[in-house]
Amino acid sequence: MFGRYTLDHYDKHHYLKPPVGFYLLLLVLLRPYIIWVMSVANRNDTTVLLQSLYPNKYDFFTALAIGCGAVVVTAMFSFRREKTFAFLPKLWRKGPWFLWASWLADGLHSFYLVSKHHYNFEPALAASVLALFFTGLYLFKSQHLKDLFNDWPTSH
Repeated sequence: MFGRYTLDHYDKHHYLKPPVGFYLLLLVLLRPYIIWVMSVANRNDTTVLLQSLYPNKYDFFTALAIGCGAVVVTAMFSFRREKTFAFLPKLWRKGPWFLWASWLADGLHSFYLVSKHHYNFEPALAASVLALFFTGLYLFKSQHLKDLFNDWPTSH
């Protein structure tokens, strides 16, 4: 793993930095949470954004449940340091499985929503499906992402 990367790929503590694609992947998988935070931050009317993107509240709650795998990975990433909970390094190595589960469930949910709209073109759904396609390719092909999940800070 160390031969693949230059010193720029490591942070000041000598841990492998996450690639930009990791953040974009989390952005796509956590979009219901981001939309929720943006709607709560809107002081005028907190429901306008949610109702425009998720007219049925059950679809929104389903999307929140689907994003739980990405929330777990985000939480583990925030605890990625030497002295932390003992179970986190083993759980971190299983992080791609959490992302795959969220990605697959999100894809199935997106196709359910497309069929619910009778396969009519909806820009938000089309963007969602396209983003899921590219994040799936990235999740499958990125060696840097695989190496990131195999790297956990240890004491020297």
